[in-house]
Amino acid sequence: MGVISIIVPVYKVEKYLKRCVDSILEQTFRDFELILVDDGSPDQCGRICETYAEKDGRIIALHRENGGLSAARNTGLDWMFANSESSYVTFIDSDDWIHPQYLETLLGTIEKNNAGVSVANFQRMDEYQVNTIDKLDRFPAEVMGAEDFFLNHEWNFNYAWGKLYRREYFRYVRYPVGKNFEDTFTTYKVLFAGKTVAFIDFPLYYYFYNTEGISHSLWNPSELVVMEGIREQIRFYEENGFSRALEKEKQLYINHYAYQICRIRANKEDWKKNTPYLKTLKKEMFHLIRQNPEKYGYKKMPQCYEAAYPKSMKIYHSVGKLIRKLIKH
Repeated sequence: MGVISIIVPVYKVEKYLKRCVDSILEQTFRDFELILVDDGSPDQCGRICETYAEKDGRIIALHRENGGLSAARNTGLDWMFANSESSYVTFIDSDDWIHPQYLETLLGTIEKNNAGVSVANFQRMDEYQVNTIDKLDRFPAEVMGAEDFFLNHEWNFNYAWGKLYRREYFRYVRYPVGKNFEDTFTTYKVLFAGKTVAFIDFPLYYYFYNTEGISHSLWNPSELVVMEGIREQIRFYEENGFSRALEKEKQLYINHYAYQICRIRANKEDWKKNTPYLKTLKKEMFHLIRQNPEKYGYKKMPQCYEAAYPKSMKIYHSVGKLIRKLIKH
C-alpha cells in the first residue's frame, strides 16, 4: 500500500475520467494508492475504473449505489481505514486534473514543515492544460495556523481538493450525506485539527470549469444548505475562541445572502416560484446588518445592499450624484 491515499469519487464523467486518472498516474511521486469510487454512475465510468484497476496494482475500484459526492468520499475513507496503512490522504474530483509534481510537492512540503495539512493553489480551466515550471522550490511554502490560513486565503479554505491531509484527522470526520456544498461542513474541521497549514502559491491543481455542474446551473432551494454550513463554522469559531475568524465568517455569511439573492434574480424562468425565498433572504440579511451597522453597513459592504435592492440603490446613487453636482456648483 502507498504512502498517500488518493480518493476520487466518480459519477457521470465518462468524458473526463481518463484525463483525471492519467494525470495521477503521471505523478513524479509513485508510492500511492488510487481509490476510484464509482457512485453508481449510469455511463461507462464503472467499466473504465475496472480497466484501470486491472492494469495497475495501485488502483482500487470500488462500486456503490448512487448516494452523492459525500457518500462516495466516505466510502473511500472507510476503505482506506479498513485496508490501508497510508499516512496521508488527498481528494481529487474526477473532472479535474493535477500537475505532475502535485503529490511530490505537497508531501515534501507537509513533511519539511511538520504541518498538519499542505495546500496547493489552484487554477480554473475550461480545457486541458498544465502550468509547467522547472523549479517549484521558487515557490516556498507559507506556513501558518489554520485561522490565519482562513483569513489570508479564504477562497481556498473550504475546498476538499488541492490539499494533502494527515489521514488521522479523518478518523472521526466524514462528509454529510445528502447535502450539497459538503466541503463547507467538513474541511474546516480537518484544517483546525491539523493546526498548521503549509500553503504553496503555485497552481498544482486544475479545477475544470464544468458548465454542467451544480454551481453553474439555475438556482434552486437546495443551495441554501451552504448557509447551514456557514452557521456551523460560526458556532465553531465562537465556541473555540477564534475571534478573528468569527468576524470574517460573519461577513462572509452576509455576503452569501447577497450571492443567493443575486442567483435568484438571475433565474428569470422561476422568478415567481422563488419569490418567497427571495423575500426571506432579504429580510434575514438586513436583520443581520442592523445588528451591527458599523461593521456591516453600506459603506463596509455596499455589494450586499445593491444585491438586495438594486432599484433602490440605483435611485440612491442617482440622488447622491445630483447632490454632489449641486454642491460643486
